[in-house]
Amino acid sequence: MVLVQVMAQRALAEAMELMANAMAQEAVSWTADRVAQEARKGGEDELRLERFMNNKSPIFKGGYNPEGAQTWLEGIGRIFGAMRCLEEHRVLLRGYVLHDEADDWWGNAKQRLEAGGRQMCCKIRGFVSFCSALQHLGSGG
Repeated sequence: MVLVQVMAQRALAEAMELMANAMAQEAVSWTADRVAQEARKGGEDELRLERFMNNKSPIFKGGYNPEGAQTWLEGIGRIFGAMRCLEEHRVLLRGYVLHDEADDWWGNAKQRLEAGGRQMCCKIRGFVSFCSALQHLGSGG
């Protein structure tokens, strides 16, 4: 009986070791896949920027120039259409060809938008907490 228990424990230990090794190999494989995926993504961003700049993307420097701004927007729009560029990529690429005063403006506007987004998240969290408290009170809790 003791011999059977010892053999069962050894078999269980071997099975657990095999399982641990398989899980470790899976983790290594998953990590390698993620690293490769991130490298491809970075490469895609670089290729997108290169394609964008190869289209002789117009530079906008800012200042009071409504017609120049309109011409710049139209030129950028044509390039984005030809590239079939997604909206999420357009913002980054537009920012890349803003120089001087226009780049300063964009940096400031981006900070305000990000801060506004954080403030909005805080307001939403507060509202959700308020609604939860009301629901809790309404249920007699």
